[in-house]
Amino acid sequence: ITRRPARTGEQPIAVGDTVVFRETAVRLSGEDAPGALPLSLPEGAVLTVTPWRPSDWLRLPGSRGPRSFKRLCAERGATMVPPFNDELVMAGQGTVGLEIMAQCPEIDAVVVPVSGGGLIGGVSTAVKALAPRVRVFGAEPAALPRYTVSLRAGHPVQVEQKRSIADALVAQTPGDVCFPYVAAHTDGFADVADADILRGMKLLLLEGKLLCEPSSAIGIGAALRGQLPVRRGDKVCFVISGGSVALEQLHQLEDISL
Repeated sequence: ITRRPARTGEQPIAVGDTVVFRETAVRLSGEDAPGALPLSLPEGAVLTVTPWRPSDWLRLPGSRGPRSFKRLCAERGATMVPPFNDELVMAGQGTVGLEIMAQCPEIDAVVVPVSGGGLIGGVSTAVKALAPRVRVFGAEPAALPRYTVSLRAGHPVQVEQKRSIADALVAQTPGDVCFPYVAAHTDGFADVADADILRGMKLLLLEGKLLCEPSSAIGIGAALRGQLPVRRGDKVCFVISGGSVALEQLHQLEDISL
């Protein structure tokens, strides 16, 4: 986010994963920029990701989110900072792929959490550009298998809105900008059940000493269920991309067996 909104009277509006970056840019620019989060996000997680001015954040239902954001932008003369469906957003998130290949050039596969497709669109494009042999897999909630269904159909398909413990991966439809990149550069998708997502989260916490949000543990959950077509001995990189954890989510791990 540049200072352009300050000169034109526009206001940047960010959603979801862009929270921390959006808040940092807003504080540096001194501008007012209301943000939006899905209603499905637990209150504890909301406080985690909005430690600055939490009252400025709007809570909108996921199914009507995109339309609500556009209407809000039109009313306020604001510029929308999309959460995923934008080539610049994908390019920024693609730097994760560049870092992976710079640090681990010998890897065989990368597994990425998936919602609308911005992260995996950027990561897969970057990884395939540098090392076409490396396979890239997506992991999405079984309750919202938008890419599994859409790739089978050959075009973006809207799936039914359902709740998942992976509350950061709740897009119903692949981004129309993201979809061609994802279709061209990925090697498969796993739709992961909530119980397996929690297993992955618990394994990362107990064995990896890494506290992450459920959405970030979805790739590990897919591996534990045997949903990834990787071979014994393969070097696999899992993208663990978020740490917005509510206490009630940690309590759910008590009854999860590894």
